[in-house]
Amino acid sequence: MLRNIVIFDPKTIEKVGNRAAIMIQKYIRGKLVRNSVMMELSNRLIEENLSYFDELKRKIQVDAYEKIADAWKAKLFSMMMTRKQLLEDAKS
Repeated sequence: MLRNIVIFDPKTIEKVGNRAAIMIQKYIRGKLVRNSVMMELSNRLIEENLSYFDELKRKIQVDAYEKIADAWKAKLFSMMMTRKQLLEDAKS
């Protein structure tokens, strides 16, 4: 019956407790670092996506501005030619 009784030294119990605390701290620190790295990567990806779509938006706007300007120039030229034609018809 006495063989089943194990007596632990208080220093041994303290060492086991310290090892357990160190193990818990290790995993918690690792989780915190992974979370911060993942947040940084997510923020970087969001910034890259936003800059990509901002550049795409700018290109589309520039193309639209150019098309509108060309249409106005064509309309003004057409109006000028019509006015010129009316003046020539009036002189004749």
